[in-house]
Amino acid sequence: IGLSRMFTAKYDSNSNNNNNNGFMYRLIILSGLVFNIIACVSIIQINKYIYAKYHFPNMSLTCIHFAVTFVCLVVCNIFGIFEFASVGIKSMLPMAVSFCSFVLLTNYSLQFNSVGTYQCLKALNTPGAMIISIFYYNHQYSRKV
Repeated sequence: IGLSRMFTAKYDSNSNNNNNNGFMYRLIILSGLVFNIIACVSIIQINKYIYAKYHFPNMSLTCIHFAVTFVCLVVCNIFGIFEFASVGIKSMLPMAVSFCSFVLLTNYSLQFNSVGTYQCLKALNTPGAMIISIFYYNHQYSRKV
């Protein structure tokens, strides 16, 4: 049984001690969010420092990021947090290329811009992707939030 399924079963809202379980569930979610924010900000600051101080090549740093991500995903798989799925190369290739391009281009943005500019440009990715999907793929979005 995966860790996520164990987590869901352990903190199910229908279990006996609802108040304590609800509090623990919220505390775990909040802790995860705080850790994620700290980790993201730290990675950005460290990357900027490496670019500015050591003039580290962008492509090399990007490859290091992908290697570390791969190792972490394998460790997560070993601990049952999720399972690998088999996907055909043709269906996965466009997504893989777009993801790799996204990471490479955002790293270039960080290398040549201030951290504030980098964050603003990165925040524009979601509306940019929406605009592309509207004009090129005729996708319709709901106006409800």
